[in-house]
Amino acid sequence: MLRALGATLNVMVLGGLAIAVGEVVDDAIIDVENAWRRLRAAPPGARALDVVLAASVEVRSAVVYATMMVALVFLPVFLLGGLEGALFRPLAVAYVLATLASLGVALTVTPALALVLLPGAVTRHEQPPRLVTALRARYERALGRALARPAPIVAVSVVAIAAGIAGLVLRRS
Repeated sequence: MLRALGATLNVMVLGGLAIAVGEVVDDAIIDVENAWRRLRAAPPGARALDVVLAASVEVRSAVVYATMMVALVFLPVFLLGGLEGALFRPLAVAYVLATLASLGVALTVTPALALVLLPGAVTRHEQPPRLVTALRARYERALGRALARPAPIVAVSVVAIAAGIAGLVLRRS
């Protein structure tokens, strides 16, 4: 797509692709996690095709709207003129094309792969791994203690924010 639009591979294009990495995988992750959750909760005898299709349709509009909103954020960059526009437009083009391509993959390839790969994995992993169970238990204990006594956490947060502001002020002077 970049070549078809006459873009060259330069630092700004690479920067746009680097920035887009997190967004590119996000659409597929949302779809796969929802399919995984729905397959685990499916009643015995439910067809995997129906479950994965329902899971994909359930998150489809949210994925499309989120991707479109992210693409619209770059609209002002496309409207820049002069040197700024020439400098940042390749970054924006690369980012938007990468996210739109990932949206296309998330709407077509990801549900198909989820249908092929997930049903067998869900049946093999009825219980979460021991490491996940141990980490979850530690997290729940730490969260319970934090929620029971929020004052120390708020105090540490206020001190950290004050130290950050003081460091910023001292750096500027």
